[in-house]
Amino acid sequence: MKHAVGIDPSFSGCGVVVLDERGRHVAKTFSTGSRGPAIRARINRINELVEKVISLLDGLDIAGLCIEGYAMSANSSNPAGYCDLIELGGLIRADLCTLGDFPIWEVTTGTLKMFVVGRGHTSGPRKVTKRDMIDGVLEQWGVGLGDHNQADAYGLAALAGQAAGMFCPKSAIQSKAIETISGREIHPEKTIATL
Repeated sequence: MKHAVGIDPSFSGCGVVVLDERGRHVAKTFSTGSRGPAIRARINRINELVEKVISLLDGLDIAGLCIEGYAMSANSSNPAGYCDLIELGGLIRADLCTLGDFPIWEVTTGTLKMFVVGRGHTSGPRKVTKRDMIDGVLEQWGVGLGDHNQADAYGLAALAGQAAGMFCPKSAIQSKAIETISGREIHPEKTIATL
């Protein structure tokens, strides 16, 4: 059975969602302890998270995977923590490549928000909040998640599933998100509900 995967990399809550072709899902949030000053402690922390993510995915028939990209401006107040996040993201990406030859798409925060909520504002008065993402997943797919990391990962997994052809986009906005990440033009499925 084919699977689509979404990963929202973070130390405070690394969200991972696996969707199968029937739409069933598994949602996990992984975290580790505090950063610590020593390099070995920092690397052990990163390796612990990477191992949790990879062991969840190992052996799956993955049709496509979306991972949230780096949000440069969001972390300018904590450069050390941001460097750790870059290291985590790099090691996750490197290990994902060892799992098989499936497409891996990096998705900007704005594209993810647009895909789930219909607007991609990452700042300002119309900013899409963590709550908006949780509510958007419930509204779009009927899945209630109490954790914003899992909501982001669910949106990423749904986007991966659509980009890989497992699921049809529900709207022109979702089709645009697929086109943005994959370069392929996709049209939403025409159904009785869309007439």
